[in-house]
Amino acid sequence: MRNVLLLLFFTSQSLLAQSVKLLDGSLESLKGQKSYNIIFRYDSMLVGMADPKPEKVFLLEVKKRWEEREPGRGSDFIQEWFEDRKLLYEPSFIQNFKQYAKVELPDPQAAYTLIVKTKHTEGGWFGGVLAHPGQIDGELRIVESADQSKVVARIAFYKFTGKIQYPGDFEMTTRIQSAYAIAGKGLGDFVKRKSK
Repeated sequence: MRNVLLLLFFTSQSLLAQSVKLLDGSLESLKGQKSYNIIFRYDSMLVGMADPKPEKVFLLEVKKRWEEREPGRGSDFIQEWFEDRKLLYEPSFIQNFKQYAKVELPDPQAAYTLIVKTKHTEGGWFGGVLAHPGQIDGELRIVESADQSKVVARIAFYKFTGKIQYPGDFEMTTRIQSAYAIAGKGLGDFVKRKSK
């Protein structure tokens, strides 16, 4: 019973921490939009919670640690780090955004494009009884597809935290993927509500 109460407490705390904020523009002109194109960007992203580092620095440090333990594994980690974006994170975001915004994604012919820029990623950790989920922060820009310098709206998203899977959430990729799924849900719902 105590574990259930702790799980409920931490889940409610992570939900309270998540936030979406309209920085510029308005979503009213998007009323009736049935589809969007979508682009993901990761440039100048920070990685880590306690001591956030630029992605390049983080990857070099992790590669070095892995190579000392198991030659070749560091290079594999870096390859997987980038592949997981296309294979896991982006599809999870798209699936939930589509479901909650009630739109089609991606549509290269759409009048508007969503640019999802991840500014910060935390991979979380799993330590047997205790765990910390993955988390992302970033910005969603909605632009005209024909001229991406024409920004319709800028939306910041903070502390979108994935779910902790018990038992045994061993993989960092699973924790980050869950954070992208939650972000897709939250941002999809926000766009739907604000474009009515």
